[in-house]
Amino acid sequence: MGDAGREPSDRDRHDDPAKPGGRIWLVKWLLIAAIAAIVVAALLIFDGGRV
Repeated sequence: MGDAGREPSDRDRHDDPAKPGGRIWLVKWLLIAAIAAIVVAALLIFDGGRV
């Protein structure tokens, strides 16, 4: 049990960005969602407008 209290420090650093509560995680998914929305909108506009 004693060792478990010392190691988490390294794991916490790696888990922080990946946790749903982290700002990096939120920003990352917001960027992915924004890019996906732009791509979908562009495809719809080019497919429906040009053709």
